[in-house]
Amino acid sequence: MHHVVTSENMQTERGTAHMLDIPKTTVLKQLRSVIHMFTNQYQRVQMLHMGDHQQRTDFANEYLIRYDGNNDWPLRISWTDEAHFILTGNVNSKNCVH
Repeated sequence: MHHVVTSENMQTERGTAHMLDIPKTTVLKQLRSVIHMFTNQYQRVQMLHMGDHQQRTDFANEYLIRYDGNNDWPLRISWTDEAHFILTGNVNSKNCVH
């Protein structure tokens, strides 16, 4: 089960249970006790640090340089403001209300 849960195309608990042909409660128990992943437990991971201002400025300058060279470049970026769910159980909930 650990390999299935930590793979890049991780599914929901229900999908994992269906794929492994075991009850959903068994998947949840294994996630909690063995793999130490807790579903629906949110932890904020977004935090601005002192060096972030310079990093953002560098990104904006790099963006403008690449845009001047190739006007299609911004279309290949996937922009989102949704939460990011990380396999360690952390959630970047910067734009989420819970």
